[in-house]
Amino acid sequence: NNQFGHGGWDMNDHHGISPYTVANMWYASGCKDGQKFRMQVRSGMLAKKGDTPSFFANYVRGFKWLHQNYLNPGNFARKTISALGKLSAHCRWAAIYNLEYETIIRIRDLNWGAVKEVSAPQKFKKSKYCPIRLQWQIMEGINDIPNGLKGVSPIQPKFNKGLYIKLCDLMYIQPIKDIDTMEGHRLPCWKLASVFSSVQEIQRFCKCSELTRIDIHDAGQFPMPTSTSKEWASLCLKFGAEVLKYASNWKVIQEKLGGFPKSLNELRLIGDQFKYDNIDLNLANSCSLVKFNQKEAEEYASFWKKLQLKNFETIPAVTGIDSKYNIVSLNAHDSLAPLVGILTNCCQ
Repeated sequence: NNQFGHGGWDMNDHHGISPYTVANMWYASGCKDGQKFRMQVRSGMLAKKGDTPSFFANYVRGFKWLHQNYLNPGNFARKTISALGKLSAHCRWAAIYNLEYETIIRIRDLNWGAVKEVSAPQKFKKSKYCPIRLQWQIMEGINDIPNGLKGVSPIQPKFNKGLYIKLCDLMYIQPIKDIDTMEGHRLPCWKLASVFSSVQEIQRFCKCSELTRIDIHDAGQFPMPTSTSKEWASLCLKFGAEVLKYASNWKVIQEKLGGFPKSLNELRLIGDQFKYDNIDLNLANSCSLVKFNQKEAEEYASFWKKLQLKNFETIPAVTGIDSKYNIVSLNAHDSLAPLVGILTNCCQ
């Protein structure tokens, strides 16, 4: 700009600073071409004469952060803005949590208790007061599940972070202040991003041309998956929502089969073995075949525990095949033996 300019853009798309502002920057830096003067020119902001270079650098960071997040820097004292500039992003959100803007905010008015809380090493605590996008950045690759997610496995599988953000945007999720609200708002997005790889796949799964908030919420009502292999997503698209009922046991099913189920019936047969709590897998398989509920399975497990099993067998094993049936004598240690009468509707 020439000597009459007041700063701004010229016809060559170069941005200049008013010569009067440059002069004030020069005086504020003690008429020295040093770090403080250069920082003022780079930032386009004017320092005060008593500002140290480090103080002013923090002030610039804090001021820009407030401005970028639509917070009025005029509500904060100069030293408060510099203090915010010293903090990392998640601590800044904690520092301004629950502030009242009736008067100018001093350093002592910042929420230092919340800052101390989010300074803990757990990633989900660091993100407690942050907006949704910053929470995702902090929790990238997280293995800690927040306390609000009751009943969820403590091991979080890898998920598609880009898809997770898109689903959150489609849900119109606003910045949240408490991680405990994650269960109702963010968890369906998290689960779907653990299974599928794109919005288009979820649209095919939901059989809709455009995803809505209701579609995402309803589709995400399944247990936290324990495996994120693409084959499970293919099975979901092929067989429907019933595959997701077994999501919490996908890893175990995969290990037991040495691969993936080839049909829905195969998945049901092995998946039902894991539908009982605190029941041995062998007993659970037998109870599933006779369609016991949890209470009946627990009663049978108690009965089986009291049985005096044989140490030897005097009758030889019998096997045979005719046109319709396979005949086999069950081992005395087979937990299905006492239940065969229920399957055959015949006394033993």
